[in-house]
Amino acid sequence: MRPHARGKWEMGNTGEDFSLSLSLCISLFPFPFPCMRGGVHERVSIPIPDWEGYRTTGWKPALEGTYRGHLPRKGRMQDANPQQGVNNTPFTLTLHKPFSTFDSDGQPKPIPYLIDGLLPERAFSVLAGKPKQGKSSLARYQAVCVLKAQPFLGRDTKRGEVMLISLEDPRHHIDNCLAALGYDENVDAMIHIVDQLAPRIDESIDAIETAIKENPAIRLVIIDTLAKLLRVGDQNDYSQVLNSISKISALARRHPHLHVQGLAHCKKVKTDDLFDSLLGSTALRGETDTNILLYNDGGKRVIAAETRIGRSVEPTLIDANMVVRAAAEVVSGYSLDVPLERWQKARADKAERQETITREQRVIDFLQQQPDKSAKQRDVLKAVGGKGELALKAIKDLIPKNVITAKGKPLTLHLNEAALPVYQITSAFGADGGGDE
Repeated sequence: MRPHARGKWEMGNTGEDFSLSLSLCISLFPFPFPCMRGGVHERVSIPIPDWEGYRTTGWKPALEGTYRGHLPRKGRMQDANPQQGVNNTPFTLTLHKPFSTFDSDGQPKPIPYLIDGLLPERAFSVLAGKPKQGKSSLARYQAVCVLKAQPFLGRDTKRGEVMLISLEDPRHHIDNCLAALGYDENVDAMIHIVDQLAPRIDESIDAIETAIKENPAIRLVIIDTLAKLLRVGDQNDYSQVLNSISKISALARRHPHLHVQGLAHCKKVKTDDLFDSLLGSTALRGETDTNILLYNDGGKRVIAAETRIGRSVEPTLIDANMVVRAAAEVVSGYSLDVPLERWQKARADKAERQETITREQRVIDFLQQQPDKSAKQRDVLKAVGGKGELALKAIKDLIPKNVITAKGKPLTLHLNEAALPVYQITSAFGADGGGDE
């Protein structure tokens, strides 16, 4: 015999846990029940254990039921019968025709950007890097560019208010940094600084959205750092990360002129694909509209960006202009330098030139030590050492410069000391010049 079960949902203010109470015969037995938010349907199993103290009727109640409930965001819903509160309307697809977003002339409408080609409106991005790579400083600079409507790394920017959710840096440091960046609250748009969020992501997003509605001029929300809003148990769990990230993405898409950006960390290990270095699940990379990376390469700071909508940024050196304020070194601005690939090639060419000059000098030094400034080529190669082909190349490079001559069999090399002053000047220039460093 299974007793009739009747229950009710009880819920306090948003974000509080609620319990499901089952009425069996004449007694109520409360059980902890996970919080459900925002009118979302969830299916849960409620195991009811054997109660040793309730055997007066001659049976030992043991009931396991599956209940489907619909909970409003606030308030309570009585009599949670499994069939009540369920929206039985079937989901239907909306079919769109191609080019339905074009204007009346059949032309695509311009994509609305907050920062041209980089941060679209109604979109979500991540700015990532290893700790102490300058993520927060770059995000603040980006914010001030929006507040002033000044170009960000050469890209046009729309003016708007900014909500800076800074959960790590103290407020006096933030104020110092904003002053160094030239922010003027009497002239520029308003920046709203937040230094604390709720323990649960849903409560935090509700609070952020309320502030956006009350301050509709906010165009950019920066979350520093994203992990402190997500608060997922396992950052490598795709489902957990996707569930939380999609809530932030949905927030951005609900507001036509808003862009939301989260700051994230990168892995310690270098990856083949730059953007696979984002710490945690691939859901983080996949759900965003733009990903911006800051990293070091050969002692240089590099920025790169990939976009779903817009124009990517190939790896490029980025320079920070530093100043000292209130006994602290802070950033007063950023500028782009040369592309990383160009810098790497220039560095490699310089290293190769230096290696060549070093081997040429070894050839000259050996010949200068000989009584008649001459020696057989095989003896010169042996004295220079290292890879034979590199030493041979050094000899061949010195001949057109008239520094040495080569005659006879076996080949004999002779040093022309009169040509040395010109050679030393040109080789010194070659070792130091020609690079983008």
